[in-house]
Amino acid sequence: MRFGAAVAWSAAGADAGSFANPNYAALLEHDCAVLVAENELKWQSIQSANAPPDFTRFDAILAYAESKSMAMRGHNLIWHQRRWMPGWLESYN
Repeated sequence: MRFGAAVAWSAAGADAGSFANPNYAALLEHDCAVLVAENELKWQSIQSANAPPDFTRFDAILAYAESKSMAMRGHNLIWHQRRWMPGWLESYN
């Protein structure tokens, strides 16, 4: 059975559930074979303004997973609650 975990993007060394946190990364590398981006593939993260989507943070997580031979699982683009939709979308004509 493959075991995985949610992982977020953060600045290097941040105390977060991120591959950039050395302590969290050590747990991921020891115990996980699959990673799921926590919020970095959700619409409000990749397109917070009415502009082209930005996958930079997800790309960093994917590069980390690939460098450690871990699989990635895609996550939902649209969440079922309005609070998780990008603010600009509410007023878009």
